[in-house]
Amino acid sequence: NVAGVDDDIDIQPWMRMSTSQKRLKLHKYQHFYFWGLYSMLYILWIFLLDYNKYFTSKVGEVPLKKMKLMDHINFWFFKLLNGFLFVALPILVTGFIPWLVGFLIVTMVSGLVISIVFQLAHTVEHTAFPVANIETGKMENEWAIHQVMTTANFATSNRLVSWLVGGLNFQIEHHLFPKISHVHYPALSKIIRQACADHGLVYIEYPRVHQAIASHVHFLKQMGKAVIHAGEAGAGQAAKLCNNMLLAITMIGTCEAFALAEKLGLKDQVFFDIASKASGQNWSMTSYCPVPGPVPPSRANNDYQPGLAASLILR
Repeated sequence: NVAGVDDDIDIQPWMRMSTSQKRLKLHKYQHFYFWGLYSMLYILWIFLLDYNKYFTSKVGEVPLKKMKLMDHINFWFFKLLNGFLFVALPILVTGFIPWLVGFLIVTMVSGLVISIVFQLAHTVEHTAFPVANIETGKMENEWAIHQVMTTANFATSNRLVSWLVGGLNFQIEHHLFPKISHVHYPALSKIIRQACADHGLVYIEYPRVHQAIASHVHFLKQMGKAVIHAGEAGAGQAAKLCNNMLLAITMIGTCEAFALAEKLGLKDQVFFDIASKASGQNWSMTSYCPVPGPVPPSRANNDYQPGLAASLILR
């Protein structure tokens, strides 16, 4: 999730996936048209992106390791083989139009599925997009913490989803232990979840696929909004400090409101349905609801594992 380094969020100029990327007017609508762009991913891989990386010797801004002779041979051999098996041969056997229809259906569905799986793992509402220190050029957090903060899991209790995506819905475990078979991810997730709780890290997880997709759509909508220039260096941090203070106040007030509603005999879901659409609506309620049920990604649905800890608010 580092702009300029992570190739998965480098979709400019068509989409804005990080606050550090330039915003264009068309990004205002990216949460509508992303479906079409994502479906083109596989086609672009085959006919454009692979060649771009090959001839520039870079992935984004990161230089590739110098290729050996065998690497060049393998690249061109498999490119030619792919062209023969998926383009030339089907056209010879079925004709151009039937091939084109079949090719577009297969590649566009593949592109959409691949894009959705990987974007749900990183570009959702609660993942972080760290920026390197200007003076040192280094990231603030060490590698493992960085992986946890920038990654999200989804539908980990759904065995069918886990089987279909090969365990890629356990993205946190996949990033921390990439060489361990995905069949061990469910067991690993329990250990990692506890380790995160012990060290005050948020273990981001969406119980259902549709909830993760909804969060991704909301994230894209937020990224498409106008950027506000806070002022001179340090002004943004000052604004963040004030905003966090306000967030703490609304979190406390929201908790007290739910406690009072319970004492007065109101069910949590009923009170949420009313207050979230009335004058008491606030981000703490709709994103970090303090009671289990109304908001799936909330810490309340994750055994109240730490999110915005009191020590962080105090700092």
